[in-house]
Amino acid sequence: MSKLVFPQHPQDPVRDRAIRLFAFLREMTLLRAKVAQSVEQYDKVIWLADIPREPGCYCAAWGTARSEEDTTWIEVRKPTLTAPPSPPVGLLPRINSAQLGDSSREFPELSESISLANELDPKGPPTPENLAEHTDIKSMWERYIEDAWWPWAELDRRAQLVQRAYTDLFTIYQKQHRLAEVYEVVLGIGLLTWKIGQREIKRHIVTAQANLEFDTKRGVLTVGVGAEGGKPDSSKTCLILRISLTMCTKVHSHRNLRRQVTHGRLAGLRL
Repeated sequence: MSKLVFPQHPQDPVRDRAIRLFAFLREMTLLRAKVAQSVEQYDKVIWLADIPREPGCYCAAWGTARSEEDTTWIEVRKPTLTAPPSPPVGLLPRINSAQLGDSSREFPELSESISLANELDPKGPPTPENLAEHTDIKSMWERYIEDAWWPWAELDRRAQLVQRAYTDLFTIYQKQHRLAEVYEVVLGIGLLTWKIGQREIKRHIVTAQANLEFDTKRGVLTVGVGAEGGKPDSSKTCLILRISLTMCTKVHSHRNLRRQVTHGRLAGLRL
């Protein structure tokens, strides 16, 4: 275990012992708690960069604070999703209905061959029709794609980005509401990545207590400062680093360790 250095107070030994005891108990509590060494170990992670810059969305990381008193970090309003435009009747038997509502595709495809009911003999076998035999169908499809489907798909792709962010936040809100005290929502600031052999650290440097609220009437999810304040904390990350540095000293010389810290991601970080 790494050695902790405490400030000396020769004129106040009682205060010094109290500080040491408090620090010891705090360290023991942190060691007993499960500390995630990677953001991938968390139940759900939403990156601030994934909040779309679209109407109905706000993120304090954009640097456009709405007011000095505003404590909102993230806000996402439920988007209005619209159905794709209805294709002409002549395209309905040939167009892929599953692809029709998928705006992530370049376009919904047409079936090269279909089977239609025999108009002369309804009880007889269906009549096959190939797309190559109907150039008018091809032209009708091209006009539909250019004039109706592509404009809808462009708007829907943007709306789907907002919907994904909204769904992720709503999932966290439901768990926070259901699990209450045993489920914690925090804002992570900074990203520390460091690898020592097979051991990899990939986590935030500082955390702040967050609160996720849902306005049912407006359909808005808001992430802001926790009810008791942000309470910025870097102790768990520092604890992991101290343990990792202690493990390093068992394998590397002090000179090699100093070289790793100087040239790695920890340069300039005071432990």
